[in-house]
Amino acid sequence: MILFNQIQGTLRELDERLGKQFLIPPMVADHVEARRRLFTKVVSKVEDTGIAHTGWLEVHSALSIEDGMTRLLLCEELAEAWNVPLSFMTAFDFTMYTEPARMYIINRGVMPLLQNGKSMPHLLRVAYDGALAEMWDMEDVLTLPPAYESLPPSVMQNLDLGENNIGYGAWFS
Repeated sequence: MILFNQIQGTLRELDERLGKQFLIPPMVADHVEARRRLFTKVVSKVEDTGIAHTGWLEVHSALSIEDGMTRLLLCEELAEAWNVPLSFMTAFDFTMYTEPARMYIINRGVMPLLQNGKSMPHLLRVAYDGALAEMWDMEDVLTLPPAYESLPPSVMQNLDLGENNIGYGAWFS
């Protein structure tokens, strides 16, 4: 649990540096603005053509301003700004407010790293990437509790565990 405590401490320190509320970074703000503009355009199409047909309704129902890619873009921009691996930012519970008058992030802190004594996916991402960044030893990563979720058997069958494979990837599955 020594590495777990080190990771937890590193993320807590980053949490304090980030603060509880901050503006959406510029690249993400531009992305959100473009998505909001297009969303508004589609809403207008739905309203303008609703009497004649419902063709734009399908497009409208599939749209959202914020999704997984927007969140990942946010994490990437924050990681670059704070000079940490991308995975570190994926361990935080961020809430994004995207209305024009409220373009900011609420940082609710680090998500739980363990559940039922098992390593959550974000803990494994942080542990592995931290080892690759030489923040700790890869061997220590292997001492963390097993993964909360494992890969399905169909994927496990295709893992390369040959003699040239150093074996780290299999543990993370």
